[in-house]
Amino acid sequence: MKSTIRKSLPDVTSFFDDNLFFSNFLTKDSFPAVNVKESENAFELEVVAPGIKKDGFKLEIDNEIMTISGEAEDMKEKETKKYYRKEYNFESFSRQFVLPDNLDTDKIEANYTEGVLRINLPKLKEEIKTAKKTISIE
Repeated sequence: MKSTIRKSLPDVTSFFDDNLFFSNFLTKDSFPAVNVKESENAFELEVVAPGIKKDGFKLEIDNEIMTISGEAEDMKEKETKKYYRKEYNFESFSRQFVLPDNLDTDKIEANYTEGVLRINLPKLKEEIKTAKKTISIE
């Protein structure tokens, strides 16, 4: 059986090889939390990203690399004495995952509700393998 885990570039996260929690903990450049669940028929990713609107996300697959990115803009206005001030806060993230070979990439679905982006990655149905046989050459 072919492994679903593959080596990747240092900036690309494998599904099960994610050690970014401690290396980027509480920094401005940290990534949103991502939960990965596996069932018999699919993988499901949950990206916890409250404050980002549905149209602020981008999900791309290029060969075996899935990139999840998001952007949020927040504007705060304050009026004090004779001064009027606007504060803009713009945050973005981009996270990449190496996908296993056994996915049906044509059936990937995503939805965003209550601050969580859910991505369903269905597995390919396993092919029935035939026993070894010899083919005669004519």
